[in-house]
Amino acid sequence: MDRIQERTADEVKRLTAERDRERERAETERGKAQRAIADAEVARQSAREARQADEVRLALLVDTLDGAVTGLRRELALGGTGPRPADLVRGASASQGAVGARWRIRQRLDRLLALPAVHLVVDGYNVTKTGYPELSLSDQRDRLVHQLAVLAARTGAEVTLVFDGAGVVAVPAAAPRGVRVLFSDPGVLADDVIRALVTAEPEGRPVVVVTSDRAVADSVRRRGAHPVPSAVLLARLGRV
Repeated sequence: MDRIQERTADEVKRLTAERDRERERAETERGKAQRAIADAEVARQSAREARQADEVRLALLVDTLDGAVTGLRRELALGGTGPRPADLVRGASASQGAVGARWRIRQRLDRLLALPAVHLVVDGYNVTKTGYPELSLSDQRDRLVHQLAVLAARTGAEVTLVFDGAGVVAVPAAAPRGVRVLFSDPGVLADDVIRALVTAEPEGRPVVVVTSDRAVADSVRRRGAHPVPSAVLLARLGRV
């Protein structure tokens, strides 16, 4: 009788151990399945974000091409803003005085801003410290933001203004309509934000970067953007 009870107890232990092992295997498989589901969801989310970014770039590129065609048709029509017959006559030279130089500087930027779907990216402090360094940094920012708002309204250009965020105590809550104001995050240079903005644009979209920083100008030029010195924008805004 005792032997039978022992065998019965051993059998119960064996069955219990086998049941526990099966439970552990089931839990392990369930965990693997949950992790696989989570990984699949992350992959789907990444794919959706990448597809959305591609769709935004594609839509913008289509708009750019459409605007380019419209601009080309306008340029081929009579009465454009290109050279006039009198500009091509030889044997005489135009005055090279200050008024003429200022006009040429303004015309240079105007031609760029007339490009369809143009994106104007401005190196904020590079411009303000060139134009009105006597003002406080806060006043410099306010002045340039409002000047660019007027320019954006007149030209229809997308305008992004980038400031170095280091030392900025309070970031403005809102900017005037038509101007995107960005402050670089801690540890990030405004120059790198400008390069990232240029890189984010689809190939073929005209991007104008206003800066007198030679390194930034050279790097964005290699990325296909049109660098313009800060003095050119200041001349366009009414200050030489």
